[in-house]
Amino acid sequence: MCTSTSPYIITVGTPVGEITGITSIVCAGSEISFDEIIAGGTWSITNSNATFAISGLSATITGMLPGLDTLIYTVSNACGTASTSEPLSINALPYIGTISGPTAICVGSLAVFTATDSGGIWGTYYAYAQVDSVSTLTATIGGVNAGTDSVYYTITDTNGCSVTATTYINIDSLPNSGIISGANNEYVGSSITLTNTVTGGIWSTTNTSVSTVSGAGLVYGIALGIDSIIYTANNACGTASTYFPFTVEAVSMGINNVATSGINALSVNPNPTAAQFTINVSSSFDEQATITITNMVGEKMKEITGNTNKPINASLDVPAGVYLLNATTAHGNVGGKIVIE
Repeated sequence: MCTSTSPYIITVGTPVGEITGITSIVCAGSEISFDEIIAGGTWSITNSNATFAISGLSATITGMLPGLDTLIYTVSNACGTASTSEPLSINALPYIGTISGPTAICVGSLAVFTATDSGGIWGTYYAYAQVDSVSTLTATIGGVNAGTDSVYYTITDTNGCSVTATTYINIDSLPNSGIISGANNEYVGSSITLTNTVTGGIWSTTNTSVSTVSGAGLVYGIALGIDSIIYTANNACGTASTYFPFTVEAVSMGINNVATSGINALSVNPNPTAAQFTINVSSSFDEQATITITNMVGEKMKEITGNTNKPINASLDVPAGVYLLNATTAHGNVGGKIVIE
């Protein structure tokens, strides 16, 4: 007895799985996700209260308008079409109104911000400002570091829906008057330049009868005494000043340096003088001396030749100030200063 078999394809219904998710309630502007276990289907919703985005077997729902909507997953094959659905509830956001306050404060200062609706929580996004204290509708914000920060106010309703109002605030740095550098003394009639580690400040002195200072930090000695040079910085947050003690001394006409024994001293008379003066170079040797006169920055003003131990008549047609003299002979050199009035 012979037998035979033939294959048959049997299709039973159209399979579709249940839509699963943590919740079907979403706030307007927020997202929730759902999953399906049967591949090959299509997602859809019944109206525009929500939108969806697909990733594989998952759909991400975004609440758009308050109200109801329905999420649908549909599978089709040769036997027909099957669908499963999930009702959605989109909750409205709470009303928050506006917040207001200054656009700038200083480091270390406080400012008050105000909300139009109660029940919210105040905060800042970054470390440039912080909430110092709060009351029903206000928050006191303190400046911590220089920079730009955001002050926010968040209201959350009984449905768990939140809305945030934000405003920007600049935190300005305090003025910095830097550090003054340079010599802390000079002679009557001479000048030196001081510097500061920051720019944009203003130079001044506490006693203009002793010394004056230019906008570039050039200090000029007027008379014997003690003064303070001041560097002041200003900005929207106030004023800061750095003080630099300063002494104006009498002109020294003694020996500046002696290279070898033999040449002893250099003197100038009269000193101060308007233009005419006499130089005396004292030495153990009667010999030729060359006297070079320079200004305080080393520029040569004049060169004179004479003999040691004898008066050397000279004149100098230069602006008023302090000038340096250096006498050189075969046996050494000696220096001094002259004040031209």
